[in-house]
Amino acid sequence: MFADSRKMAAPHEIAKHLAKLKLEEKEGIENLHPELQVRAVAFLNKCSQAHYPVTITETFRTASLQETYYQRGRQLSGTKITNANAYESYHNYGLAFDFKFLTPNAPFITDKSVLKFIGELGVSCGLVWGGTFGDFQHFEYHPNFT
Repeated sequence: MFADSRKMAAPHEIAKHLAKLKLEEKEGIENLHPELQVRAVAFLNKCSQAHYPVTITETFRTASLQETYYQRGRQLSGTKITNANAYESYHNYGLAFDFKFLTPNAPFITDKSVLKFIGELGVSCGLVWGGTFGDFQHFEYHPNFT
C-alpha cells in the first residue's frame, strides 16, 4: 500500500501546504501534509484493528508554540518536552504527529513491548517512529529525506 514511501515531496509542495495552513487555519489531521494524512489514517486504522485505539493529539505547530515547548524545563518552569527548537521539528512543517492511547486512565502507556508494537504499525505505514530517538508517542514522515 505504501510502496511510494520513497517518493519525494518536492519543496514547493511542502511550501504550498504550509501556505494553506496559514490561509485556511485548519486543525487536527488536516494540518498534516496530504501524503502524511493518508499514512496517519492508515496508522489509526491499524491500531484500532490491533485493539490499541489511539487518537492523534498534535500535528502542526507554529514556530512560536515550538519555541515555548523548547523553553519548558530550560528558561520556563516545567519538564523538558522537546529537544527541537523552532523550525527544527517536523511538526513545524506538517510532517509529524503525536498520539495517545484511548485507554481509560492510561493515555500514555509505558509498556515498551506495546510501544514497540505500535511503532512497528506506524513504520508499516511508511512513517518514522519517534521511539528510535526516545519520543515513543510520535511519528514523522520523511518523504525521501536523507
